[in-house]
Amino acid sequence: ADAEARVHGVPVEKVHFHEVGAVDAIVDVTGAAIAVARLGIAHVTASPPALGHGSVRTDHGLLPLPAPATLEILKGIPTVPAHIEWETVTPTGAAILKVLVDEFRAMPALTVEAIGHGAGNEREGPMPNVLRAVLGRTAGIDADRIVALEANLDDLVPEHFDHLMERLFEGGALDVGIQHLQMKKNRPGFLVRVLARPSERVALARILFAESTTAGVRTVEYDRLILEREQIRVETRFGRIRVKLVRSPDGRVDASPEYDDCKAAARKHDAPLRDVVRAAERAAEGD
Repeated sequence: ADAEARVHGVPVEKVHFHEVGAVDAIVDVTGAAIAVARLGIAHVTASPPALGHGSVRTDHGLLPLPAPATLEILKGIPTVPAHIEWETVTPTGAAILKVLVDEFRAMPALTVEAIGHGAGNEREGPMPNVLRAVLGRTAGIDADRIVALEANLDDLVPEHFDHLMERLFEGGALDVGIQHLQMKKNRPGFLVRVLARPSERVALARILFAESTTAGVRTVEYDRLILEREQIRVETRFGRIRVKLVRSPDGRVDASPEYDDCKAAARKHDAPLRDVVRAAERAAEGD
């Protein structure tokens, strides 16, 4: 709705859906959400969307490809050219990718457990109108790429760092660190380091420019080795708590309850935080 409103230049409450409001589009969205929830998917990756060129006929007439609403939804997502005259990504598909995908990259190393295919309506084109999904489990240690963004600050009000970190995490940062520095002219300062997926580089740099006093941001990409992990929810006498499970190469599973959930439960039940954490750990071990 937000994308359609921006494309048509009208308030969201005045948006009227055409193709995207059809039954098949609603089934696509709800089906994808139900599948991810029922299968207990911990992490979703996808290849960068390949965008075709040409034109497509809609209720608004002939529109260029990619469709305006599709491009609006794909803002901030890495794309590649498909080099074919065909609509390869629809607004509905773009919306599903925007919400569900954690990382746009090549298919990671994994043990394939199941393969699913979804076929759309038969329509003329240079390739099958089919989507493939692969369900798998990583084998202990996986590898990916991350980007580090850094900036040296010597004139930002220290109490503003809390707001800066919140904005960076909201923008997709994986981690944010602040380190004391002794800068030029012997001035005390801070090094802000942000770790993120490469696709979030520009968006996070914009936040650093907007919310800090830096005039430049350094970026460098790293290879990263990561252990297999998943997030579950466990029932405790303090309520439902999210727990992160990390599997080491030797098969050991370490449980780490989410701090925010434990803190909220401790306050709600007027209980010591350590009691909530221990209850969540025991519940995770039982699962």
